[in-house]
Amino acid sequence: MKSWRTTWWYTKAFAQKYRKILILGTVIGILAVWLFPRVLVLLPQQKTTQYIGRVGLYSWLEIPQDIQQKVSAGLTSVNETGKAVPTLAERWSVEEDGRVFRFLLKEGLQWQDGRTLQPEDIQYNFADVQIVHTENEVVFRLADAYAPFPVVVSQPLYRQVQERRFGFVKRTRIIGLGEYEVIDLKYNGPYVRQLIIESDDERLVYRFYATQQEALTAFRAGRVDTLEGLHDVSELNEREQAYFSLDSQINPRHYVAIFFNTADPNLVKEMRQALHYATRKPDANDERLRALSPIAPTSWAYNATEEVSAFSYDLERAIELYEGVQSPQPLNLTLDSTVDLLDEAQLIAQDWESLGQEAILRCQAGEIESFGGGPATEIDAGSDTTSTASAAPVATETDPCQNYAINVDTRLVRDIRDVQAVLLARELPDDPDQYTWWHSNQSANISNYQNPRVDKLLEDARKETDQQRRKVMYLEFQRYLVDDVPAMFLYYVNEYTLERPNWF
Repeated sequence: MKSWRTTWWYTKAFAQKYRKILILGTVIGILAVWLFPRVLVLLPQQKTTQYIGRVGLYSWLEIPQDIQQKVSAGLTSVNETGKAVPTLAERWSVEEDGRVFRFLLKEGLQWQDGRTLQPEDIQYNFADVQIVHTENEVVFRLADAYAPFPVVVSQPLYRQVQERRFGFVKRTRIIGLGEYEVIDLKYNGPYVRQLIIESDDERLVYRFYATQQEALTAFRAGRVDTLEGLHDVSELNEREQAYFSLDSQINPRHYVAIFFNTADPNLVKEMRQALHYATRKPDANDERLRALSPIAPTSWAYNATEEVSAFSYDLERAIELYEGVQSPQPLNLTLDSTVDLLDEAQLIAQDWESLGQEAILRCQAGEIESFGGGPATEIDAGSDTTSTASAAPVATETDPCQNYAINVDTRLVRDIRDVQAVLLARELPDDPDQYTWWHSNQSANISNYQNPRVDKLLEDARKETDQQRRKVMYLEFQRYLVDDVPAMFLYYVNEYTLERPNWF
């Protein structure tokens, strides 16, 4: 009992002596508990930083859309099917038969500097387009109807302002409407060399390289920790493949095809079809996805019906077509290619030469007619009729069957407008409109393709604003174009992401 009284006495005396300090400490403690979470968010936070490499030379507005869309947004965005959906716009309407597009802006949108987005801020550099701004709308008046216009205005919007650093140094600041802000932008001549963007949680440092070899060198040197969008990883050695993370994804908007010069007298439609059937394509065991038409398989306009011929490998059908069109002399072809596809071009050349070799054997066996009006009765003793070597035999008077030979030279493309056939990769637009690539009066029609019916479908489809009617036109377009074979669609490109593990 005495011990308890003694403790109480000392405690009371201590509280009386240091009363002011205890009260102040209690108040400070309560305030600290209340203020700490609020002050914490105002303090600079340590953010994770990722160093990412991309292959390609871009100006600012040409930087890949997946990067731009982190920084800002357009009136619309494009979903996986290629359809425009509202983004900065609440909705839009189409007037005057597709010549006027009226976009209603969402309320409460702000630029990254806090300024409210106004209709007057919506500025696109379009030729022959009148832009009218109202209190809450942006109206685009086109010279002619153009159905893909809502996809066009998915291009992200930016403002550029001049700011002073350290009180006197001016710099241009790029302001967007997205989650990430542009922190730094460095150029090498007209092209972006490095782009740094930052959100509340992370900083992304993008570095751009002219070639894949340069990008891999930078990755090996530790200048970037991730490489995105690689198309070939054969240069990685076994150790690198074991230590680094490598992911693969098919890009359905990036295909590889052979484009034929349809104006070449040796490459009539049936000949192109024969070569198509004679070419081996990716099968179910191949990691590549077979391409069948010039429209992405994810697109709302893709024709997935059997109306579109697959031209699967069929040597019998190839020989049948080849026999019907081959002239009485060997067929000499040149297959051009970009450097990254040259090895593949050589394999395709072997397929085409094998078609000629098989036709020779069938002719000599009397299964198909020779150019002399019947099966060959005399064979040059020096010829090797069982050989499938790439060099085709030379025709002789005693063996007219040798005129079925096909000789193919492969080379790096020099002039895209001066080829017989060229192996290329092509990236598809978001919208299925391909007027500039396939209409007969367009300079980008590298196949010199001409089909009045296809021309009319392309003309009408880019003006038709009803998506269902437009889809029917593109379904027909694919059916006719694929059957005409101005191009041989092969497969969609695999894109790889190479990443250094966190523990490496």
